[in-house]
Amino acid sequence: DVLWSDEQGSNETFNDRNTIKLTNFKPYTNVTVNVAAGTSAGYGAPTTCWNVTLQDVPGAPVITSIEYSEHLLYITWSPPEEGNGVILRYLVDIVSNGHHYTREYVTETEDVISDLPECTSYDITVTAETEPGSGPSAANSTFLSGSVAPSFVTCDLGDGDHARVCWKPCSQQCFTGDLNYNISWSSDVLWSDTEDSGEDSWPWENKDNSCYTLDSSVPYTNYSFCVGVVGQDTDTECCSVETPQTG
Repeated sequence: DVLWSDEQGSNETFNDRNTIKLTNFKPYTNVTVNVAAGTSAGYGAPTTCWNVTLQDVPGAPVITSIEYSEHLLYITWSPPEEGNGVILRYLVDIVSNGHHYTREYVTETEDVISDLPECTSYDITVTAETEPGSGPSAANSTFLSGSVAPSFVTCDLGDGDHARVCWKPCSQQCFTGDLNYNISWSSDVLWSDTEDSGEDSWPWENKDNSCYTLDSSVPYTNYSFCVGVVGQDTDTECCSVETPQTG
């Protein structure tokens, strides 16, 4: 019974000596051994013993997501496939150009790193640790820009029946040249099989909120919008809204 996973197994072996070496058990496994003596008439009642194999260093965690907003990094990961024991903690290390911005231990499978300078690339490693020590690291890289993709993206009906998407403009400080948004949309008419899609460009504006409204919207239709930055490797944020039915 492997104590760090759901894996179980069994086997049997025959021997005419009073000692035997059992091998190939995974670390931190509860091993129960039943020993029974046999004659030509059959086997007697077994004697049972058990022990637990030693823990070993774990495998590498798997980084599942890295999200960023403003000066924050949100990192999540899954435990190592080969736990090899009880995971005591994880070491999260954030490095840029040889400088360690943070190096901290956490017990959960997520971490939030704050106060990171923008417009900077970061190397992220996460390492699991058991009682014998640390295993290999999971590594990833990300660029923390002040733009992050437009944030607070919401969809609504701007004037009651036209689909609209609004967002909080991103910072221009990591970009060179003109900054434009890419607005992509798709529609699914809920009373027919009609579908449509399109995209448009929208200039950056120095104000608290920007909005884009479709010139015309079909009644009782689901509209999905995604907002990104033209020519830039940033995330794209999406939302959807349903137009009302008409008489």
